[in-house]
Amino acid sequence: MMWSGNSLAVRDAKGLVLLEGLPEDEPKPCDSFPSQSGSSTRVLATSMDGSKLAWAEGTAVFLTEYDGSSWSKPHSFPHQRAARLVFSPKGSILTSYETYAIRNNQVPSANVYLWDTKTKSETPLASYVSQGTDSWCIQWSSDESLALRKLPNSQILVFDTSDYSKKSSPKFDTKFDYLSLSPKGNNFVIFQKGGQKKESVASFAKFFTYPNLSSPVGNKSLAFADKMDSFWSASGNAVLLLSTAEVDSSSYYGKQQLYFMNSSGDSVNMRTPKEGPIYCVTWSPTKDEFIVVYGFMPAKVTLYDKSCNKIFDFGTGPRNAVHFNPQGTIALFGGFGNINGAIEVWDIREKEKLASFEAPYTTDLKWSPDGKLFVTSTCAPRLRIGNGYKIWHYSGSLLYEKNYGNEEELWEVCWKNPLKPYPVFPISKVPVKGIKSSTPVTSKQAYRPPMARNRGGSQMTAPLGEKELPENEKGKGNEEKGGVNKSAAKNLKRREAAKKKKETISLNGGTTDSNADSTVTEQKGGDPSQNYKKIRKLQDKLAQISQLKVLQSEGKKLETNQLEKLKKEKEFLEEIAKLQL
Repeated sequence: MMWSGNSLAVRDAKGLVLLEGLPEDEPKPCDSFPSQSGSSTRVLATSMDGSKLAWAEGTAVFLTEYDGSSWSKPHSFPHQRAARLVFSPKGSILTSYETYAIRNNQVPSANVYLWDTKTKSETPLASYVSQGTDSWCIQWSSDESLALRKLPNSQILVFDTSDYSKKSSPKFDTKFDYLSLSPKGNNFVIFQKGGQKKESVASFAKFFTYPNLSSPVGNKSLAFADKMDSFWSASGNAVLLLSTAEVDSSSYYGKQQLYFMNSSGDSVNMRTPKEGPIYCVTWSPTKDEFIVVYGFMPAKVTLYDKSCNKIFDFGTGPRNAVHFNPQGTIALFGGFGNINGAIEVWDIREKEKLASFEAPYTTDLKWSPDGKLFVTSTCAPRLRIGNGYKIWHYSGSLLYEKNYGNEEELWEVCWKNPLKPYPVFPISKVPVKGIKSSTPVTSKQAYRPPMARNRGGSQMTAPLGEKELPENEKGKGNEEKGGVNKSAAKNLKRREAAKKKKETISLNGGTTDSNADSTVTEQKGGDPSQNYKKIRKLQDKLAQISQLKVLQSEGKKLETNQLEKLKKEKEFLEEIAKLQL
């Protein structure tokens, strides 16, 4: 009964369908759901309570409701060219957005509409013009008592939630570029971008509690940053701010910094122990704990408490993403994008690894509402070949897969939210029965440029970073070697051999022919430590390129210098291959 209550919405070039069933059988379309055929379904959204599902086509926006036993006939709202859909937290409002444009040299018309899902009136509750894609949607508190929107002139627009046609703009003297409202309560943060010159105003972040807009609860001066991302805790009383500078004096590819602020006025500069980019910041959905993935590959993963104290170190590995299940009991670490789908599943409470496997070419991953399954998908436009999706059990067993042909495209796969939350379940370490994937296994051999192929003899490969074990595994298996692990023992042996060789050369007053050949070979390979540093820098550049690819796939316009970065990916890969010889 692993799929009991779980429904999966699939949007592809053939249309929209809602699947349900058990993994032992072929998943079947829900009989009462109004499936759509054709390639006109552009976007999909589901309400947080799982009772509503909406999609947009070229002619209108459609809404269907679930009463616990069947789905209703779709109702249409007259909005053409809708490109994004968002439900309010309680599902009472459906917001639709179309790309801003001025047509026929006329005055800009509204491109954002608010629809009443209760009355289903074809007249919107409100509409407005939004030129940008960052702050187009209203931000609600979880109970919908507060609805805010950032205006371009550094003002806050407050909507009357009983009548959205009524709105006000309270006095707010602080200029800002970014606003983020907590999903719970009335807390929000703002961010103002500073200047790069010494005489310019520094970047800052401020923490407010609405309706007090005159005095912030917290104020944090930041290093220069071009943009800010915010991550709120489950309680809504704390926020993590990830600042990004596109260009930095220490690195052409920019710099990131993580900050912590809370409703008590506390603020912390988070100093990650390992140098490198910050790939992912994720709060637990049920507790005020968060996980950060950071550092040059292999990336380090650490769990922190609400005071920013380390709880557990998960070691290093090929990871750049974290996904908690809805119950907050299991965390999945994934390596996606330029990392070929490496996945680790951990029991967060017991700090034990449950499974480790690969899901190659994954572009998206989502947990099921019951927290026992997750779906990995390969979707267009990120990848236009090899599209498909797989459903996994948290123990690492593959339960179902659907592969698309090279001429078919999968656009989106998502679980329907449940009518009520699923309870916490006991975690089993025993893998469930699964199936074998039909996807061909690709070669794991490292790429070598043509000039380095077909060479005889052994090839020395420089390490891509020291592997660190999880906190609860450090020291295991090393007692017999006096506490020295395998990697350290190998390095010690290499140093002793080099020392012995140097002493022999000194006694003989020179080198033998064989020693001379060996020395030349070492010089050709270069200093391993220098090669390692170069490889780390190149990996940092590749990580930045991967982030740019994600932005590009989301339709965001890249700057000229960012487009130049993308063109250098192949060059960087070839440089790494040369350094590994």
